[in-house]
Amino acid sequence: MRSLTWMIGSHRLMGVLALGATVLVSAGPAAMVTHASGARAAQNPTWVTTQGKVVHLTLTAGWNNTNAGFNFDGAAHGQMVVTVPLGSTVDVTFTNKAQGTPHNMVVIPYTQSLPASSASPAFPGAATPAPRFRPGGLPQSGGAAQTFSFVAGKAGRYMLICGIAGHAIAGMWDTLVVSPSAKVASVTMGTAQAAGTVGATTPPANPSQWVSTSGKVVHLTLISGWNSANAGFNFDGGAYGRMVVTVPLGATVVATYKNAANTPHDVLIVPYQKTLPNRSVPPAFAGASAGRPRFGAGGRGGGRPGGQPQTSNKAQTFTFVAGKTGTYMIICGFPGHAIAGMWDTFVVSSTAKTASITFK
Repeated sequence: MRSLTWMIGSHRLMGVLALGATVLVSAGPAAMVTHASGARAAQNPTWVTTQGKVVHLTLTAGWNNTNAGFNFDGAAHGQMVVTVPLGSTVDVTFTNKAQGTPHNMVVIPYTQSLPASSASPAFPGAATPAPRFRPGGLPQSGGAAQTFSFVAGKAGRYMLICGIAGHAIAGMWDTLVVSPSAKVASVTMGTAQAAGTVGATTPPANPSQWVSTSGKVVHLTLISGWNSANAGFNFDGGAYGRMVVTVPLGATVVATYKNAANTPHDVLIVPYQKTLPNRSVPPAFAGASAGRPRFGAGGRGGGRPGGQPQTSNKAQTFTFVAGKTGTYMIICGFPGHAIAGMWDTFVVSSTAKTASITFK
């Protein structure tokens, strides 16, 4: 642990910052999320000041690379605790520093089940301007500052979340405490917290329904949001790598992709990565994607991260040849979704005679 003494206005805060904090999910040998390790406050932090009954709070999305940029003021997974006096007016300035990744901010009641997308604010006005309370929200996608105000009218614990679909599940949330005893506002940094049941998997009763083999051709069905496992961020009910699709080396894979969720998703087969990507990356095999993702700088569609998602249940078919043995990943390339657990495992085997699906 490393202690930092912070000066905020005329008030001294002691911030204890846990370096290397992690929230791990048991997912067998597969990769883990990029956690909130190494979160640091600014050298001269000015996240909060108090003037009489008014609290001025600055929230910067993607302030640094902590949690792959899915953070507020460099903190994620509840590491940052903002405490404000009961009855104070909170004036918030929100800025998104993330490069090409949309974010917004909503104050919601504290919950053990992290929301998959935006929820109604806990206090009137406690959200970035004009959010839409449906999956995906209306994001802040540029660096221009936005301001909003609300009255912290009820004591208790709340959450500061990004309401863009999947971002809170990916760890983009922190804690707001409305205190009847606090005289001034304060910010402290601590260890990452666990909220919600992440990584839960509910496999189908008959997973073999998703795959079949006809000679050298494998037919594979991938349905995003097939059930409520991992708040709907799953393929065929699998998340965090727990579904393992195995195909023979050299097989032609004809995949049918559908999105059963109201949240936009896409799908890519990518090289296995210990550090989960926070957006689309090039596929491991030519043609191994659907939902028309864009593959970063210089890629199709101007190189904007996240791609053009599959937003309806209309089926798409894509075909590729599994031409190299190894372990790969099935991911959603929409920003933050893989980090939120929307990935599974794809194995190209030199010994398998037919394709199979198992759940860990």
